[in-house]
Amino acid sequence: MTGNFLYYDFSKAVNELELPQTPLENAIRKTVNYYRENGII
Repeated sequence: MTGNFLYYDFSKAVNELELPQTPLENAIRKTVNYYRENGII
């Protein structure tokens, strides 16, 4: 790695497009449930 860090700001998407922000815990829970339901894990 080069030591460069990339930072992203999603405020424009949230403010202008009114996209919701999902809390990380909820996103992980939904992903794990999807994987289980589809036999991935």
